[in-house]
Amino acid sequence: MSDTRCLPTCVLFHKDETPESLMARTARANSFYSLAEFCGFTGVPRAAIATMNEQHLDRLVDWTGVGSADLMKFASRSASVVEFGFDQVRKTQLRGSSRRYCPHCFAHDLEQGTDQPNARIYMRATWRFNMISDCPDHGVRLAELPVDFDLLDLRDFVATTKPKQEENNPSPHSKYFSDRLLGRTSGSYLDSLPLYVAAELCSVLGALKQKMVDNKISEHVPLGMANPECLASGYSIACEGRESIWKFLTAYVVKVIGRATKYPMVFSLPLRWLRDESADGDFGSVRAIFQEHAECHLPMAPGESFLEPVPRRRVHTTYTAAKEYGISEGRIRDILVNQDDGKSVIATFKGRGIVFHRDEAHPLLEAASQQLTTKQAAERLGCAMTQMEALLIGGMLPFTSNGASSTRVYRWVSELEVNNFIQRIRSRVTEPSAKYNLVPILTATKVCRRIFPEIIALILDGTLKRVHMNGSAFGLCNITVDPDEIDGLSDTGVEEDYLGRKDAAAFLRTSVETIKDLIDLGVLSATIVRHKKTNLPMDMMLLEELNEFREKYVVLDDLSKTRQVRSIKVRFDLEKLGVQPAHEGSRNASKVYHRSDIKRVGF
Repeated sequence: MSDTRCLPTCVLFHKDETPESLMARTARANSFYSLAEFCGFTGVPRAAIATMNEQHLDRLVDWTGVGSADLMKFASRSASVVEFGFDQVRKTQLRGSSRRYCPHCFAHDLEQGTDQPNARIYMRATWRFNMISDCPDHGVRLAELPVDFDLLDLRDFVATTKPKQEENNPSPHSKYFSDRLLGRTSGSYLDSLPLYVAAELCSVLGALKQKMVDNKISEHVPLGMANPECLASGYSIACEGRESIWKFLTAYVVKVIGRATKYPMVFSLPLRWLRDESADGDFGSVRAIFQEHAECHLPMAPGESFLEPVPRRRVHTTYTAAKEYGISEGRIRDILVNQDDGKSVIATFKGRGIVFHRDEAHPLLEAASQQLTTKQAAERLGCAMTQMEALLIGGMLPFTSNGASSTRVYRWVSELEVNNFIQRIRSRVTEPSAKYNLVPILTATKVCRRIFPEIIALILDGTLKRVHMNGSAFGLCNITVDPDEIDGLSDTGVEEDYLGRKDAAAFLRTSVETIKDLIDLGVLSATIVRHKKTNLPMDMMLLEELNEFREKYVVLDDLSKTRQVRSIKVRFDLEKLGVQPAHEGSRNASKVYHRSDIKRVGF
């Protein structure tokens, strides 16, 4: 048969129909038993129908009455990536034969079709796409015909075969892929990608999600790219857009980064998937997401390669940060967790390991690198740790400490503050004079009964004029001062209404330990008062409160001194009389009794 006239009977063309299905229905409508018989009669190879070969295309157009563009839409093509429907797919993503079907679609065709009953049922082109796992209209898993559809009377097949599954809601990913093949898009992120790239991205994301649950790393999609479970879970992420993908990848990194021996291998699956794809090709935007995310969440040094070479470090571990900033890993952990409240932390793993954003933590780490430990600061200042502690407690050098959650407390002093402190001391040093008896500053603290920070404060504010430093090397302990000059200063450093702990102890005729105990028990209160000259904070007690205490209580030490009897004997005598201490204090403090109890027993 060589003429190109239309066949007597044409069937209704469906836009989602395969070319072979259309010609098979046309053949049956024109009394041919099968497409194979029609091909044998016309001399047109069935393969030419599947591919819409140009040599036979005009005849097929005439026989079917369908335009060549519609006939070509779902024709088979020979290339690694082919046009299929309204989109692009990989050749390997298409089934070679048309045997997948939906029983509900077949039944619907038979019931609702307008062609001859033996030519109503047609094969959907979307069923050939491997990434579609169930019917986009009825939500049932696509079944397999026992033989090629052309060898069956599909009308009899439907009549004798009942659907095994009830209609259900279609899988979102199958519905989406079908819509893409049929030219229905909504402008989403996935729509910006060729269909074959979008489908594989869903599969890869789904596989990563499964590995995240299993806490494993793998470079393969389980059961291949067409795995329905991976496609479904991956599509649920990708359909929400780029931000959703980014958020998921971050959660994935946090979960599995501790499993990687080399950090880029966290993304071993995407690396294997994308490594051979061109950066300016169809996979360009997907490569860009994974490249940027890896740079922002995986510790990689400049020049290290992911999909592309890394231009600069954006993520640190405590180990790599310790090398860059010259501070210990423990201190870095403390800064990240306690000072930065974990804001820059990406993930923690392997006990105490931390991965964090470099740029966010840089200001704190840079400042920390310019700080000294108290031991280093003491060495710079040329004093012992005892004097260093006194300077810090006295507020003469500001410091920072690690978090309260740490088991051991560390303090750091700014290197700049230490240098400024040294310069201020140097500016007060004068030339020695033989007419004054200068002694080392530590000796002066004992001779003059002044604490170390107090004398330093007198030097800094210029009150002491006779200040010398022995030797050329700076050191606070090398400073010499004149005790007579210190003693000549007014001792009234605080208000007359206050007494220090030592003076308060003398006022109550007891020990300093007892005063401390009474403060701890809340019987007496201490107030922080600044010394008039040194401006150092001092624990002081109101004289009025001490007088009120003395009217209400009496201290065992006072009773012992008054009676000139050992305190232990006084205590035993009071116990025999049934008088008990008013408060249970520490064993080193003197007992305190109610004065009324003492008067009651006539003691």
